[in-house]
Amino acid sequence: MARRHLDTLLLEGNVIDGRQLDACREYARSHGVGFAEAALATKVVHDAAQLADFIATRIQGGQLKISELDIPDSTLAAVPPEIAAQHKVMPVYRDKRNLVVAIADVRTLPVLEAVKFKLGCNLKPIVAPADEIEKAVKANYIPDTGSGRSSSTSVGEL
Repeated sequence: MARRHLDTLLLEGNVIDGRQLDACREYARSHGVGFAEAALATKVVHDAAQLADFIATRIQGGQLKISELDIPDSTLAAVPPEIAAQHKVMPVYRDKRNLVVAIADVRTLPVLEAVKFKLGCNLKPIVAPADEIEKAVKANYIPDTGSGRSSSTSVGEL
């Protein structure tokens, strides 16, 4: 299964065009930043909340599966692996002010409040199927001895 990068998702969703995509990729390369930061710095995307909402809407609408996302390590670090596995929660997007977390059960919100407090950011929980979250947790947190995620590179690092 191919991983989906933020840059491609924004292009497919008609949020950016090909020229903007190239400009953001070049900015990201030359400044050593992730695609989201490049999109914000170049004003291709005007608000970090817009990126968070874009991803959340695609997941909630069933157009995007969490297990297909190429989630950067910096986003995964927001939720410890034990918490992700035990409570079926998966961070899917993070910037300086926002954290989008897929949850299978709204009863996990109190657990996430501690994460929100620790990170000092807005928390945007979205409900996703438990089996999708479990697949994503396994794919992103559990080391793969084969050709796992460690070999994947992400132009769209958030």
